[in-house]
Amino acid sequence: MDTWTLQAGFPLISVGLEDGLVTASQARFLVCEENVTDPNEPLNSTLGYKWHVPLTYVTSANPKNETMHWMNLTDVEFEVGKEVKWIKFNVGQRGFYRVTYDEGGWDALIHVLQTEPHTLSPADRASLLDDAFTLVKAGTINATVALNLSLYLKRESLYIPWHTALNHLFSWVQLLFNYSAHTLMLEYIHTLILPHYERVGWMDTGTHIERLLRSEILMAAVECGNIQAIEEAQKRFAAWRNKNESIPPNLRSVVYKTGVRYGTEEDWRHCWQVYNTSSIPSEKSLMLKAMAQTRDPWLMQQYLEYTLDGSKIRPQDVMIVLSEVSQNPGGRLSAWRMVRQHWTQISQLFGHGSFTIGAIIKAVTSPFTSAFDLGEVESFFSNVDVGPGERALAQALETIRLHIQWHEHNLDDVTQWLHQQLSQPEGRDE
Repeated sequence: MDTWTLQAGFPLISVGLEDGLVTASQARFLVCEENVTDPNEPLNSTLGYKWHVPLTYVTSANPKNETMHWMNLTDVEFEVGKEVKWIKFNVGQRGFYRVTYDEGGWDALIHVLQTEPHTLSPADRASLLDDAFTLVKAGTINATVALNLSLYLKRESLYIPWHTALNHLFSWVQLLFNYSAHTLMLEYIHTLILPHYERVGWMDTGTHIERLLRSEILMAAVECGNIQAIEEAQKRFAAWRNKNESIPPNLRSVVYKTGVRYGTEEDWRHCWQVYNTSSIPSEKSLMLKAMAQTRDPWLMQQYLEYTLDGSKIRPQDVMIVLSEVSQNPGGRLSAWRMVRQHWTQISQLFGHGSFTIGAIIKAVTSPFTSAFDLGEVESFFSNVDVGPGERALAQALETIRLHIQWHEHNLDDVTQWLHQQLSQPEGRDE
């Protein structure tokens, strides 16, 4: 157990398969190679960032038969049979490690997902997506690998893979803001979800997991600009506001957010009233998130200023507001400017020694993607004592650097891939 308890982090397993021979090597998984050492992190040079890893896998020859091979600190080789066309490691994503494959290995798994996706379990389909998108972030594989994997989602009907995919895809939407690929990415996601939007509908029926899938698909449809979804959500919002018609719990988020985003100042004011009068914490949270969707600059500024007044927005709710506003394309700069302008007041409000300060720093800088943004954040905080927020500030700066690195490595490839995919007859919505 020492390799897991005395070392920070976890391994990345790199796998190759040729003529039935599997080769696997390990290295510490790092998202950013340029800044890998935390000065406060104890190093263990004796173990050298090698782990005892239980390599579980399934193959094309036995897709339902899980096998395990131990990797004990060293690289390993073992035979699986020349008839094996593909191999998938970390079955069910139960092991605490990431896996990457050589080009042929990724291509074979992409082919499986596109032709026979149910050969792999839902957990394995989700883990392939999660590993691929995370490895793109780390600069380990090309972004087109993750995008090619995602093509199969038109045939995916279960929640866990979809939840994983949408989290990653919409994180890319955020990264592409202000670039031409932003619209292309939204259009591409729409091609993936459209068949499922029509299938899941707006009736709050089915199992708990099916209802969760419905809420995510409907929200994604709205985010992608699906007119039918937007109009249906607006209709339900109006019925809730004007006739007090109830909204099923699983549909409230998409209805409230859409109602405010495409609504009037009066719609926003109604949500503000509900926030102030409701005694249900979950409903208050939904109102806070919905109000952050406004596209009205004046309302947005007023909402941000409310966070400085404890009689208007409770201190424990401030983080929800700042985080949600920062994710709104129209609010990302407003949130950052407000924090800079009122930094002294914010420090006094939450206490100089509060870890909330660090959370605020991370929230309002998380959307930043450029060297200009990085310089602005570094310049402001060079003259500010953030106290216990120092570590959070370092993490926030590292996140911006990762975003810059992502653009340098992937922007051109992603843009070209999206253009090519959407230029195909089956690639665009009818």
